[in-house]
Amino acid sequence: MAKVVIKGIKGVEDSTRKVLQKAINSQELLNEVGVLVQKNIIGSARQGKTQDGVALKPLSKSWVERRKKLSEVNSTGTFYKPSKSNLSFTGQLLDSFTYEISRVNATIRLFFKGSRKPYKGIKKAALEGPATNRELAEQIEQDRPFVFIGEKLNKIIVNKVKRSLGKQLSNFNKLRKILG
Repeated sequence: MAKVVIKGIKGVEDSTRKVLQKAINSQELLNEVGVLVQKNIIGSARQGKTQDGVALKPLSKSWVERRKKLSEVNSTGTFYKPSKSNLSFTGQLLDSFTYEISRVNATIRLFFKGSRKPYKGIKKAALEGPATNRELAEQIEQDRPFVFIGEKLNKIIVNKVKRSLGKQLSNFNKLRKILG
């Protein structure tokens, strides 16, 4: 029986692993994914829907009336509608939604930044609500969950990463052929 030896497999395996790791840690790819997630979550919320296209819980009649009164003395966001649950009464919360990238372990951290301006026209401090956008988002998430990656967005992200990895591997193989 003949013995078959394939040389260079370990080198190819190590090189491929390095290329994949570099592609996954790519600042460009991580930024693309961060922007994609940020825009999708904000866009869905402004439409009054979750990432999966389900309408957010409707507002009660009393809350609709309260929003109308508050809008008389507060500046409202571009997407504000008194009866629509689109999380954009002033726009402060959604405008504060952002991301940052950690290249050390290739992670994208999504968060709400900054404090929020209190609404005018509220007489009881207990009704004013949280002082930061993060705290407000946590409070809202109980009744109107909107910060998650739905099935559709997940598929888009996976395909984007696959294309990026495929492109990196293709470039690596072309370079390897050229260099011998």
